Amino acid sequence: MGWALPPIPGDWVIQGGAVGLLSFVALLVFLGWLIPRSTHSKQIAQLERDRDQWREVALKAMGHAEELLPAAHITSQVTRVLAERAAPATPFDVAAVERALGGAAQPPTDGSPG
Repeated sequence: MGWALPPIPGDWVIQGGAVGLLSFVALLVFLGWLIPRSTHSKQIAQLERDRDQWREVALKAMGHAEELLPAAHITSQVTRVLAERAAPATPFDVAAVERALGGAAQPPTDGSPG
């Protein structure tokens, strides 16, 4: 479809007469650049059906996206709140933990992990 017809000087067709003109039309038909009106109408109808189908799919996808927006908004708010609450306000203080536990934390003597 993206092909362009090469320029054909008019005097070539005139010099060829009816045979040249008929040969030129046959060339256009064989290359697919000249098609019957019924074929063209069928192709246009198919293109319109495809267009309508893609439009329907796009509208459906947009509807799904709009349905998901509230959930995405809630998820982003929950994630933001969790991130704020999980972030320590001050750096971790090992000495304060040891004081709260009543002394330095000792590793277990029986070989257990904790």
